[in-house]
Amino acid sequence: MAVLEAFEDSLRAAFAAVGGALVRPRADLLHVLEPEGDTFISAVSVPAAAQAGAEPKPICMMTVTALLKNRPRLTDGQVNACNRYAGLSFLSRASGPQEVMSANSFTVYDDPVQRSQMLYLALQTAVLQRTWQSQVLTALEDDFRQPVGVLDPQSAAMSSNWTDEELASMFRSAIDGELNARQPDAHGVLIHLSKSKVRGQGSFVIVRNDLPHPFYGNGLSVTLVLPEEKGVSQEEFASRALAWNRREALSVMPTPCVGAWSSMLGRPQMQLQCFVPNVVYAAGVGQLVLDSAIQRWAVSGETDVPL
Repeated sequence: MAVLEAFEDSLRAAFAAVGGALVRPRADLLHVLEPEGDTFISAVSVPAAAQAGAEPKPICMMTVTALLKNRPRLTDGQVNACNRYAGLSFLSRASGPQEVMSANSFTVYDDPVQRSQMLYLALQTAVLQRTWQSQVLTALEDDFRQPVGVLDPQSAAMSSNWTDEELASMFRSAIDGELNARQPDAHGVLIHLSKSKVRGQGSFVIVRNDLPHPFYGNGLSVTLVLPEEKGVSQEEFASRALAWNRREALSVMPTPCVGAWSSMLGRPQMQLQCFVPNVVYAAGVGQLVLDSAIQRWAVSGETDVPL
């Protein structure tokens, strides 16, 4: 497929630098072989029925899946804990008894700007998935009590590539889109989302450029927080997060499926956590990830009144 050919050479070079070999067993599939696991990048055409009436039209859905082998079987609670530290991908269990997987989906449209942004984000996600898996599972072994080495030490010593001016632009875009948004300070944007428009109820998105990630250093943090659901156990939240992550990784959406659903630590709430590291910085990517969080809220089934 043309969308795979668009970044096959870049992907081959990126994985060769870390000892991975790229092969193309089929026209719609790229397969990266590494000592600890495999990464698969597939592209499937969107059915004509799903394109009807859409503007721009979705032309294909790309799925990036990283498989890590020879790992102990994880419980729902352990998967949930790892996903609280999500970067671009979510963690899940694979079909094998000792396999862990991460997955992301990217729906590519016939709009040239959207296509370029999606392919760029898909490429960066494919390169970062496996490293994030290893980092977060190492941290899990110690129950996240000990610090883990930052993947990009240079980034940790620098400020975010997403400037305060860019956050101000995201704020203006939210206002132009008739969203209930405000800037608590120059480093953040807060957007209130409500399906009933009742004051004090609903969800919110927090965008910050001053919250370093424990693995990635600095970048852009985007967190969607759903309303409290009193009486729901952490086990139920963990199971729901696992199901939502898997469902959305197989969905056709106008925005990328990045980040991960998890339960909030110590609170009866669901959150979608996404962190875009400095190394992924490119014009328009921050806005694309923010749009993704809002899109994920729209399909989450969130209710303004706690269940």
